Amino acid sequence: MSEPMMWLLVRGVWETLAMTFVSGFFGFVIGLPVGVLLYVTRPGQIIANAKLYRTVSAIVNIFRSIPFIILLVWMIPFTRVIVGTSIGCRQRLFR
Repeated sequence: MSEPMMWLLVRGVWETLAMTFVSGFFGFVIGLPVGVLLYVTRPGQIIANAKLYRTVSAIVNIFRSIPFIILLVWMIPFTRVIVGTSIGCRQRLFR
């Protein structure tokens, strides 16, 4: 491997690690308080508040589904190549 190519690889690895740690940090900083809020506001807990619990839970569930939606969109070309269609019953059987 040539030296310029090696530096590109090192730079890419560094950028990947930086993105991973930054997103992990923000996920922790945002996720921990939201998780604690969900825990303490659920029925039967310290600050039981059904309306707040349902609202925050719905928002969390929407954000939790985003990676799966990205995966579904990403799989469309592969499904089309393997099964011949990207929609319909045959496509569903492939997944």
